[in-house]
Amino acid sequence: MLNFPSFHELVRSKGAALTVSDLANFAEERRRGCNRSSIKLTVALMLFVGLVSFYLSAFGQPTSWPAILMISLSIASLTAIFWFALEAAVENNELDSVEYALKRLAEQDEIVGRAISLADHKPGIALVLRSFEVEYQGYSDEEIESTNRSSIELMQVQSQMYGVAGGGVSVETKNIWTVQKEVIATIQMRLHTVLLENVTLSQSKRAELEAAHTLVVPVVLGEWWPVFTRLADRASIVVFFLQNFSAELRREIDYILEHRCRYIVVCGEGTKDSLRHSQQEGARRLLDGALHVVTYHDVYTGAGELREKLSSLRL
Repeated sequence: MLNFPSFHELVRSKGAALTVSDLANFAEERRRGCNRSSIKLTVALMLFVGLVSFYLSAFGQPTSWPAILMISLSIASLTAIFWFALEAAVENNELDSVEYALKRLAEQDEIVGRAISLADHKPGIALVLRSFEVEYQGYSDEEIESTNRSSIELMQVQSQMYGVAGGGVSVETKNIWTVQKEVIATIQMRLHTVLLENVTLSQSKRAELEAAHTLVVPVVLGEWWPVFTRLADRASIVVFFLQNFSAELRREIDYILEHRCRYIVVCGEGTKDSLRHSQQEGARRLLDGALHVVTYHDVYTGAGELREKLSSLRL
């Protein structure tokens, strides 16, 4: 369908080299793509209407060869209409994504200023660092509800057609995204929570972060480091949400360790064990230097330990 990289692919491929200029160029390409798709869709619609009108007025015998040819051309033009409509929808979706990112980046200075102001007053801020790749895993509440509803409808159809209950796919309400969300909500009860924005996150997940009253700072990957260091230097606590000792967070981890910032690690039991037994010095230093290490199991069971550790912090 796409003969160009999607917005998500652009962000992943450019990585730390991504700039505002790249986003602006991508937006301009998508605007031109939307215009091309609109023109193609209009031409296909006009062709279809013209063919149908000509057929209805010129042919009394639907089985004649000219009539069959006209029917075939009408079907081909109708297929083109559906294809171009789908292409236009994809182009518009990509344009919406990049325009959202550009709009948010225009607000960066204001939002960073708010974060700095919160950091300079009690109780301060908690800077939550996580791998964007992990955020793509798991499901928001809306996605869980939609998937499970579709699964139930599928099972009902299978039952009506075959007389047996189908094996639909359900999504667990506890997953890596909901764990991260609960971690953020728990921190928010003690400190103002600040995150660097993942501009390719789904709309439903962005809405859930907004509902949690987190302060999400817009950044472009290639220009995010100065924003990160300003916030990290002023944060009352840094929270690493880890699924593994990710290369994506290695630079941030090195900075936090080098500048002796206070931090908490939230990770899975397996990740905690791998950090403890890792041959990499940075992994062991991360574990040894943490004020606390809290596992996903604690979060799954109500985040009592995390609340206790946060409550014990001297701010």
